[in-house]
Amino acid sequence: MMGTAFGLIYYLIALGLGFLVIALGVKYGILWALRALSDDDLAKVARVFKR
Repeated sequence: MMGTAFGLIYYLIALGLGFLVIALGVKYGILWALRALSDDDLAKVARVFKR
């Protein structure tokens, strides 16, 4: 019974940490992408899509 309880707790902690990492990764990934894409880059992208 103890093994099952520890396994469940470990699973929940791992799940929580995984969710936190994914949420932070998405948040900072979007912020970084917006900062990396300057107006010049956006203009280039717009020109490519207008073709």
